[in-house]
Amino acid sequence: MRFQAAHKLVTYLLVLVALAALATTRALATGSAIIFLIVCAASYGVDAGNRKAAWLDRAAGPMRAGMGALLAVIVWRIWRRMPDSDLAPAFDLVLALLGYKLCYRRSHRDYVHIYALAFLLVLVASTITATVVFMAIFAVYVVLATWALILFHLRREMEENYLVRHSAQAPSQKVGIGRILGSRRVVGRAFFGATFAVAAAVFVGAVAIFTFVPRLGAGFVLGARAPGNVIGLSDEVALGRYGVLGAARHTVLFRATLPRLGALADDEARRAAAEQLYFRGAVYDSYDRGRWIRSRRPELRTVIDGEADRYFIHEVGDGGSPNTLAGTERTEIEAVGIPAAVLFAIDRPIAIELPATHLGAAGSVRVAPRWSGEAALRVGGESSDGFVTLTSAHYVGFSRIGPAGQSPAVPDAIDMGTLRGSPQLDPKAREDYLAVPGGMGRLERLASSLGTARDEAGEMGDVDKIGAVTGWLRAGHTYTLRPPARPAAVDPVEDFLFDQPLGHCEFFASAAVLMLRVAGVPARYVTGFRGGEWNPIGGYVAVRDERAHAWAEAFVRGDGWVRVDATPPAAGVTRAGRFAETSDALDFFWSRWVVGYDLGRQRDLAHRAWRHVGQLAPVVGWRRVLAAFGLATAMVALALGLRRGRRRHAHPAPVSAMAAGASWRARAADGAIDRLYRRALGRLAGVGWPRRPSETPHEYAERLRRAGLYASGPFEALTERYAAARFGGHLQPDDAVAELGRTVLAALSVGDAGGEKTGRSP
Repeated sequence: MRFQAAHKLVTYLLVLVALAALATTRALATGSAIIFLIVCAASYGVDAGNRKAAWLDRAAGPMRAGMGALLAVIVWRIWRRMPDSDLAPAFDLVLALLGYKLCYRRSHRDYVHIYALAFLLVLVASTITATVVFMAIFAVYVVLATWALILFHLRREMEENYLVRHSAQAPSQKVGIGRILGSRRVVGRAFFGATFAVAAAVFVGAVAIFTFVPRLGAGFVLGARAPGNVIGLSDEVALGRYGVLGAARHTVLFRATLPRLGALADDEARRAAAEQLYFRGAVYDSYDRGRWIRSRRPELRTVIDGEADRYFIHEVGDGGSPNTLAGTERTEIEAVGIPAAVLFAIDRPIAIELPATHLGAAGSVRVAPRWSGEAALRVGGESSDGFVTLTSAHYVGFSRIGPAGQSPAVPDAIDMGTLRGSPQLDPKAREDYLAVPGGMGRLERLASSLGTARDEAGEMGDVDKIGAVTGWLRAGHTYTLRPPARPAAVDPVEDFLFDQPLGHCEFFASAAVLMLRVAGVPARYVTGFRGGEWNPIGGYVAVRDERAHAWAEAFVRGDGWVRVDATPPAAGVTRAGRFAETSDALDFFWSRWVVGYDLGRQRDLAHRAWRHVGQLAPVVGWRRVLAAFGLATAMVALALGLRRGRRRHAHPAPVSAMAAGASWRARAADGAIDRLYRRALGRLAGVGWPRRPSETPHEYAERLRRAGLYASGPFEALTERYAAARFGGHLQPDDAVAELGRTVLAALSVGDAGGEKTGRSP
């Protein structure tokens, strides 16, 4: 491949790999990527001096004006969306600059800008994504960056310094750069192979340093905020967005490992059990015309009891509950894409356990209280609102699983198998969970018609009220992800209950909470995820955006908080294919052993390795191990020495050439012609005409001819045949070489190659 073409190809491959790294973040707009690829394809044929480059140079003014307008639009998009951290416009800005530079590759500075912008894309992607796919792309980027920078340096040196050709009598003169850039012999497979080996060695060294050098940190990554809060975990939820946006994406947000699922008989049973899981997230207690908010009242504050790295979770009113893990289910959570501080766990967790070792952390990571049984992570200080948003975290949740006590009327709507263990509820908290906004008279009349009004609380138990509410909602309302538009002047929940009975989980959960409150049952609104995909390769449950769900929690006297899901059963989520399961399992490995790889896990791996070595020691013995290692080292050294000796014996250097200090060595393309040429060099060096290290074979023959030596004619013929064999790969017939050898050696024997006749010195 020509040098100039190789440099351009490697540059474009580097840019495309940077784009692929950015695509792994899922924050790159598809339209922007397609437009950029079109610009890359169109600019590939633009080279300095051709027609396309000349046309672009003539249109440079309008192009700059258009580029300025495009940048202004992108900056306006960024400003309009502030303070939200939407990265898509920023990526468009970098891609626009990179596309412009690809069209105007005229100088070294342009290539420097291209490499810098490509590196910026990879750098930004590394702070957002944490997948094994990015790791593979980054490995390719390291190799291409090595090639691109070396080729760029060579090209700059050629174009700025030229090459200088020396001859015997002629002065130095500059060589045109066009012939060199178009040469096919400057770079080839040997160059790319050697530089690939260097890049691979650098990459392996980086992995070794990452693995063995002590690492600092707590095993948590405080990542950038993901674009779009798709799981309804902000302090306020507006009805009509959460269920729709959650079902529109398919990104894995966290992975859960449950020993209970691993103990089941087969994968089909595990998949069925995974579909019944509920991962509780944010809780809201106050409703106001289509909005659920957290009132943040003191009586609703979560209580956290910390014991080393394990934190027990309580609510006001159940402080007498013991801090015990008896009868709980353990769930290990690997969060990889949740843009919120809330810690997810199965149903209502009673304890959260963090990784045991937090060595070298800038600030201690701990579990902090939120509201209504929520818990979050906090780094450092005691500020009540100093929570951190983690896009990657590793922790363990414990949830109490009791005997099933489901309502016979609605068997799959109420789950009393996840009780907190205390039937107490703080009186002030009870008032908060019974509050209903004014102006909802139709809701009161509906409760009376169902026999669940507060004044009839003594005639119907809490479980029966829950059954009546959920049964009425499921019987007369339809689940849909595309609910109709609600009138602005009407409360959306009332419109769903009485006028347009179409809605998704948000409307069913909101209606259930308000109807239960009217019936005298304390209730609250909960968002989280329902079900997950069992991954048989990694042995865990993957939870994606499309699993976003909303339900209610009701406080049953004598039993405590129970989960109430009034949403009718919907169609099952399509199972991921084998390729998707394998890819996600690799991401799981990457998240656990790379993103979460800290000093504690280094120490655990070292202890395991040391235990294995200790188990081998009594069987093998340390002395035998050392003796075997020494014997292997000696055998390798002996083999290398013998190989070096064989090489010297196969290609002996002429003694006369060594005495003359010649450093040049010929490649044996043809053994006979190579030996004859070396023999001739030895004869000439012996009479005072050695070949200079900087001379090519033809330059050396030309110098002998200009000196008027008798042997210059036959030696020129020998030089031609030798050059054809060494550089062109043309094998020489043995009889022709023998005849030429007799002629050359005879000429060299006449008057010591003519040195005495001419009387000239070299």
